[in-house]
Amino acid sequence: MSRAGTGTGASTVIAEAAVFTESGGPLELLDLAVRAPLAHEVRVRLAATGVCHTDQSILTGAIPFAPPLVLGHEGAGVVDLVGSGVTGLSPGDPVILTWLTQCGSCFYCVRSQPELCETKPTADPSAPPRLTRAGDPVAQLAGVGTFSSVVVVDAATVVRLPADIPMTSACLIGCGVLTGIGAALNTAAVRPGDVVAVLGCGGVGLNVVQGARIAGASHIVAVDLMPEKLELARRFGASAVVRGTDPAAVLESVRELTGGRGADVVFEVVGLPSTVRQALDLTRPGGRVCLVGAAPLNATMDLPMYLPFVSQQKSIIGCRCGSTNVAREVPFIVERYRRGDLLLDELVGNTVPLTKINDVVDNLDSAAVARTVIDFTLQPSDSAHRT
Repeated sequence: MSRAGTGTGASTVIAEAAVFTESGGPLELLDLAVRAPLAHEVRVRLAATGVCHTDQSILTGAIPFAPPLVLGHEGAGVVDLVGSGVTGLSPGDPVILTWLTQCGSCFYCVRSQPELCETKPTADPSAPPRLTRAGDPVAQLAGVGTFSSVVVVDAATVVRLPADIPMTSACLIGCGVLTGIGAALNTAAVRPGDVVAVLGCGGVGLNVVQGARIAGASHIVAVDLMPEKLELARRFGASAVVRGTDPAAVLESVRELTGGRGADVVFEVVGLPSTVRQALDLTRPGGRVCLVGAAPLNATMDLPMYLPFVSQQKSIIGCRCGSTNVAREVPFIVERYRRGDLLLDELVGNTVPLTKINDVVDNLDSAAVARTVIDFTLQPSDSAHRT
């Protein structure tokens, strides 16, 4: 929902947004003024946004951020206005927003590690704030803040999309899909014939599963506490599923597939020290553990040094948004989606209006669906469930 602004300039609009105002409290639905884009900026009218555990972690204080802040960091919508110096984007273009910006020329970008780009686009501190309430600035998470019906963002965070992808599916590309697919194809570089285990089958974990399938893994063992998510994992490509309530059964399943050795690659998509240790136990000598789950900032691990690492040559690698090159990965995802090889629509279990945002955040851990998507076109009484 948005409308033309009054008294703040002809090009200002008013957006409805879910704003983080205090740690431990609910998101507040507030009207924000959204100014016109300046040089190298784009204003986007959001159609849909995903809700991620990172947003929940900020609300609980596990990941500290200062309020007021519009949360959300993956979304899809339509370009409303473009600022000077913006090329390749025009009003009316369907786009996704991603928090991962890449300059292409810094130390990391030229060394094929653009996910670590050190040139972070930020708003000119001398420019008027992009979002305000009663004249006071309201920040945007990761420079995007997709829990707002209209946003102004740096053009580097905007990726044009074909018009035939539903917005409620496309909105998940900007973080969850890029992270999961990229973790399998880029970070851990799953090879044809590999045996893979995935601990945690939420929205990101399901994309790890289908990324491993696309890479040609011979077996993919999906592990989760919820039977409903394990059934989803089968649809996305898992060849075996195991309830995570029984770690011994998980270990037995992986060893049965590998002659007792363990998996070639194990993905931890939970973000807990206990599941990291479990992942290490499931990995064969010479294999890799890929840490995908976003752990609390104060989480630590106590691991033995000699046996798994020196003697057995296991390795642990971190994963930042799937080691993604956005310019390369988004077209790849679109192409695979159109071919029916990469599932997007199936990630969306529920679509609800923005007024339900706190219910979505509160139920992230218990939801039996991969993702509940906020659909800005729905009215407060509307919701839809996909099967």
